Amino acid sequence: MITILKFLPIIFLTMLLPACMNGTYRQQYDDYIVQFKGLEVNEVVRCFGYPTQTMVAPNGNKVYIYLRERSTYIPAITNKIGNGYYTTGGNTAYDYCKTYFEVNDNGIVVNVDREGTICYKKK
Repeated sequence: MITILKFLPIIFLTMLLPACMNGTYRQQYDDYIVQFKGLEVNEVVRCFGYPTQTMVAPNGNKVYIYLRERSTYIPAITNKIGNGYYTTGGNTAYDYCKTYFEVNDNGIVVNVDREGTICYKKK
């Protein structure tokens, strides 16, 4: 019988690796989206596709919003440790990336921003 203790390092590394890499990927993504400042919004649409949503900012500019979502089910694992039982998982992890492109009346991107945990440039 294989115990959970044998799998804990693998589970821990699997969860830790994306978190470690995300810092680098986020910076690369920030560097990528900032390149759109000063360009026409058509370039954003050409690279990202049609926006998930649009809205009007308080200053009257149009904001193009792109949303990427991911959910991952983490199955429950129960193991006996000593006289007790230990359960991990059994929930769903939800990740997202929301990217904002603010566009002025002339159709020029004047500001960019993003939020979320899976913000990285697709290949």
